[in-house]
Amino acid sequence: MAENVPVVPLFYGDTNDPPGTDGRGSYIPFPFLIRAELLHKINLWGETMLREMCKSKIHAATVTETNLSYNGSITIDKVLLDRVDILPFERVQVLNVNNGSRVETYVIEGEPNSGVICLNGAAARWAQPGDKVIIISYCLMEDANAKAWKPKIILVDESNKFNKSLPV
Repeated sequence: MAENVPVVPLFYGDTNDPPGTDGRGSYIPFPFLIRAELLHKINLWGETMLREMCKSKIHAATVTETNLSYNGSITIDKVLLDRVDILPFERVQVLNVNNGSRVETYVIEGEPNSGVICLNGAAARWAQPGDKVIIISYCLMEDANAKAWKPKIILVDESNKFNKSLPV
């Protein structure tokens, strides 16, 4: 658990359990915890809430390589990352159109104009060179902002070069 980051559990077992534990003295993993500074924005009774929205999408990308020996991630051409506002180490979801699988990983910036789309580490098992993938990043935003939100969506050609922005 990160030091000096206040965390509040959304759910935990017995009401006598210490907050942030699962009743056995173990900390509850991240998906069930939320940073305390965000808690004031969440009201489960309808006043304010955060929505997870599609922030950006690279559509119809072609996997150029896989590297099972690397320690995780997906390498993406820097030009594409800049077009859709995805940062290095940002979490993305990769949807494989060829086999229907989905995998979450983080981004490594590839050489500009290289067209590289390389699944690394365990994610390399989910695709083969030539597979078509959709790469999606998400963001959290308040309900009022989410209603007018427009993600950045691009279409790439067979060489993973920018083709056009898709209307939303």
